[in-house]
Amino acid sequence: MNKVRFLTIKVLFASVFLSLNFVFCNMFLLFATSKLAFANTFPIKYNEVSNLKNKQKVDNFFNLVSDYNPILEPKVELELPNGNKAMLKDYRGQLLVLYFWATWCNGCFKELSALEKLKENLLYREITDIDILTVTVDFKSWERVQTALRQNNIKNIALAADRQKSLMAAMGVKSLPTVFIINKDGYVVLRHEGQNLWDDEYMTAKLIELKDKVSATSGAGVKKENDRPAQSDIISQRNSAKSKTIIIN
Repeated sequence: MNKVRFLTIKVLFASVFLSLNFVFCNMFLLFATSKLAFANTFPIKYNEVSNLKNKQKVDNFFNLVSDYNPILEPKVELELPNGNKAMLKDYRGQLLVLYFWATWCNGCFKELSALEKLKENLLYREITDIDILTVTVDFKSWERVQTALRQNNIKNIALAADRQKSLMAAMGVKSLPTVFIINKDGYVVLRHEGQNLWDDEYMTAKLIELKDKVSATSGAGVKKENDRPAQSDIISQRNSAKSKTIIIN
């Protein structure tokens, strides 16, 4: 009698297990079918959603070009790690990404690493007329700067120091990070505060597209040195420009 009862219970459990297994299998097939149908209905695949979001952020960044009234670069000297001096006019003939940062700005190091990757992407594509210059505004010594970079695994980035914060003041930098895009003729055509997707392939492609598209103000062409305004005139130029900011999280 006990043996019969045991077999009955065993059969009952087996039936319940098979029924549950059947239900779960059908649920899985229903989910897989609906997911496939959704993917076929819309052109965006699941693994492309994040790429689309990145593309929109990059497009928002470059849309600032059309909303910004180009201004002339200020004439301020920067100090290079080798002790030489440099001015922004030295980079004319190239599209310049001018990036302001500080050693206390934790978010800046992630950006510097991404800018390093951007430079690698440009070199891989043999693009030599886009340059990146990062300017530290809390300079105390090059040893301290290099130590901070090493701690964040940043090895190959172009550096300059704004010891007196003169360039920072001339360009109206109020928060970090702040980046400017300067075209080949020496005109600031874009200003942005906050982080960007510098290491994104789409960003690289858009910069390459931008370098030959942006020109100086209509009919201005390349200015001679004596045609350029004094540093004190930059503030009034900047105040009259349409400076629009989009923060990219």
